[in-house]
Amino acid sequence: MRPREIRQIIRKQNIAFPIKEKLMMEWRPEICPFHILADCVPQGANILDIGCGAGLFLFLLSHMRRIAGGVGIDPDTEKIRLAKSLPWPDDRVRFHGIEEGERSFEAEMDCVAMIDVIHH
Repeated sequence: MRPREIRQIIRKQNIAFPIKEKLMMEWRPEICPFHILADCVPQGANILDIGCGAGLFLFLLSHMRRIAGGVGIDPDTEKIRLAKSLPWPDDRVRFHGIEEGERSFEAEMDCVAMIDVIHH
């Protein structure tokens, strides 16, 4: 799946985000190689996305039917709220805010994503 196809998937969803967030979500695939990263996730995996933001990577993986389930965590409660508001096809993906100073998260996962965490 190429960046243009990813943008089309996002646009078709009529996501009710503020315009800034919606534009960021639509154009993010141009600077982040989601199409390459998605191929690194084993088919049928349970994935933990640390620093998930508004949930775009998990949303794409879920839309592609690539994952069995996923958990997104992020310290930004507004981003978590936005992620939860996406039109998820089912309840296989959950989101949690992480309070500053919280150090643990319990879940069995096959794969961990930290797309921007190390960069930032």
